Amino acid sequence: MRDLPVHAGTLAAAYLLKRHYSTASADDLRWVLEPTAWLTSRATGSPFPFEAGVGNVSTELGFILAPECAGVNFLIIATCSLVFAFVHKRDSRVGKAAFVAATVAVAYLATVAVNTIRIVATLRFDPGEGLHRILGIVVYLGSLLLLHALFRRALESRCSARLSSGT
Repeated sequence: MRDLPVHAGTLAAAYLLKRHYSTASADDLRWVLEPTAWLTSRATGSPFPFEAGVGNVSTELGFILAPECAGVNFLIIATCSLVFAFVHKRDSRVGKAAFVAATVAVAYLATVAVNTIRIVATLRFDPGEGLHRILGIVVYLGSLLLLHALFRRALESRCSARLSSGT
């Protein structure tokens, strides 16, 4: 019960972001499309310049990073699942707030990285529409599981260090 305000706030933020994302244009999502395009460009060697109202377009590869490619759903799921799974390990309100803030930052960075991996894999394997969705599910789910394992390990290491130092 003591984490209810954190959970409620996280869900409210997730709802607002999802609501915004559902009608957002490429221009509205530049905060996530641009870094993904930059990394994808580095991985593929093909530029992905931004085109207003469209997204980041590689004419060379015939691929558009459009709003539906932004990875915002992964960002929401990663943030919520990490907060719900681990915020109870923080004792103070300040510690919980810092954890949520750090989680949002890590989830954002993970979103850009994982989305880049998904896009590059799609471009490399050209799986077709049905397999494209399966590839996305595998990449996103695997990444989410890895993210949870890394958080668990980091928090366990921190707890072990505190116990061994006597604090």
